[in-house]
Amino acid sequence: NYRYGKSSFAIAEACEYKKNLLDLKSKISVILNIDNDHLDCYRDMQEMINTFAEFSKNSIAILNADDVNCKKIESLTSVTFGVNNLSNYMAKNVVFNGEGYSFDVFAYGLKLGRINLKVNGYHNIYNVLSAIAVSQIYNIPFGVQKFAIESFSGVKRRNEYLGKYLGVDIISDYAHHPKEILAMQNTFNKLNKKYLIVFQPHTYSRTRLLMKDFVACFNNELPLILYKTYPARERYDKKGSANALYNNLLKINKKGVFYTKTINNLKELIKQQKSSVEFILFLGAGDIYEVAKSLIKK
Repeated sequence: NYRYGKSSFAIAEACEYKKNLLDLKSKISVILNIDNDHLDCYRDMQEMINTFAEFSKNSIAILNADDVNCKKIESLTSVTFGVNNLSNYMAKNVVFNGEGYSFDVFAYGLKLGRINLKVNGYHNIYNVLSAIAVSQIYNIPFGVQKFAIESFSGVKRRNEYLGKYLGVDIISDYAHHPKEILAMQNTFNKLNKKYLIVFQPHTYSRTRLLMKDFVACFNNELPLILYKTYPARERYDKKGSANALYNNLLKINKKGVFYTKTINNLKELIKQQKSSVEFILFLGAGDIYEVAKSLIKK
């Protein structure tokens, strides 16, 4: 899961699970957001915020000015990026062209140029701004940045087109946190197409601790199939199961929601829904990805 390059740069994704990110000593730390994830490892959100502050304090901290928790660890030496709040690197004149976003990039009030993204999703604007902020620190010309960004077409398990099943397009994404799920829904809702979501919760603790948030993000008109929880490192917890999420959605009269724990039943449910949707979005960080690929192979 890594690529070995030939330059003197090393880029790593840090994870807050059990404070693992504190094992990394970086010259630059990029923090896109600080969310209520991995709460099984933290007393509360304040401890998580403090952990991110510790992670970034001895580096050049590049922070999302539009994220309320990032704002709490901002200092006079931080470099900020954003769309809505005043920041060092900003995206302005944002336009959605039906496939991706284009926007003007400003650095400390000066316009650098315009970016035209090939990847969909409003959240990618923030990804780009943070990458530009890092590139500017190392004096990489904006023309080089623009070429690299506009050539980028995405990665596996992030808005990845897999193929067709029963004649319907299948798209997969790693989203397993309520905010990530909402971001994906916002992305595809702009296309004005009808679609089915197949979601596999990831860990019982996350589902139990964020149950209200999961219920809220699925409280819409989109048809939904919940697939059995991917336990990862955890033992079964009825209160944090996919079935518990299903029952909580039924309590708020969510329409078009189904639950299954077998691939055969999942196939049957998809067959029942396929005629009314234009594509199917598989969401989750567990083996739902392999499940989706296995359907396409058949």
